[in-house]
Amino acid sequence: MLMQDTVHYDINGSDAEEEWESTFPRGEGFVYLGPERRRFGLSTFHQMHCLQKIRHALTSGNVGTHTTHCLTYLRLMVLCRSDLQLEPVLDEAQEVSWLDVDWSRERECKDWGQLYEWLGKNTDEYEGWSGNEQDIPV
Repeated sequence: MLMQDTVHYDINGSDAEEEWESTFPRGEGFVYLGPERRRFGLSTFHQMHCLQKIRHALTSGNVGTHTTHCLTYLRLMVLCRSDLQLEPVLDEAQEVSWLDVDWSRERECKDWGQLYEWLGKNTDEYEGWSGNEQDIPV
């Protein structure tokens, strides 16, 4: 995957809410496992939820305990799953900021298509097991 800036996923604007919501699969990133269909959340979508929460706090000015939880959670996830890929500095100036780092390097990423497909199948199985599409807790 080549990482690059995009005009999509803005903080606010006419398309922002729809674009950010599109990152969540059917079932919002929850899976149902075992004979009792115990519910689990995938950390990836907890992280995406937290980005959403912070984005909403930036646009509304409403920063609550949930937003604070999300900042702590994302900080710990970054530290826990550190990406140690070197990112070359674009400019050799004395004072360098993170804006001067070339992050448009190729990265090896997971196949998100497979994940979304599996999550959709799991949600379908859960709905069939529960007998009612409205039973899915969110």
